[in-house]
Amino acid sequence: MRASLCFLALSTTLAAQIREEKGKLFPATNPLDAHVDVPQQERSAAEHLTALCDALGSYFHIELHSFDGNIAGFDREFAAQPARFTWGTNGLSARDAIIDLLGSSATTFSWRLYCQENVIGSPLYRLCVLNMIRLEI
Repeated sequence: MRASLCFLALSTTLAAQIREEKGKLFPATNPLDAHVDVPQQERSAAEHLTALCDALGSYFHIELHSFDGNIAGFDREFAAQPARFTWGTNGLSARDAIIDLLGSSATTFSWRLYCQENVIGSPLYRLCVLNMIRLEI
């Protein structure tokens, strides 16, 4: 089951370096290494994930869209008790924030970050997708 997707349109990739149009190398960063702040607030799990995606979007100064074909389904799969709970992060990497958020879940999730290079004709433009999937154990 695809639980949730967070679309990241970034000028970054997972490689150590990337080349710009004239061939000059630039350091590349993993978007999940970015330190993010999400205000402590009572929200559903899906709302927390959306807030985290919004924080990443603000960090990279981009418009970021979170997508979930069935947002109530993600909350149901997350199975938090109570369904709305207080969560937030201050200065953690996005990776650690995801781990911390998923620690509140009664469900085990696998998550992957997929990035595609050169999606709009620029070698510096990347499209990344954070995919969270419920694991059946």
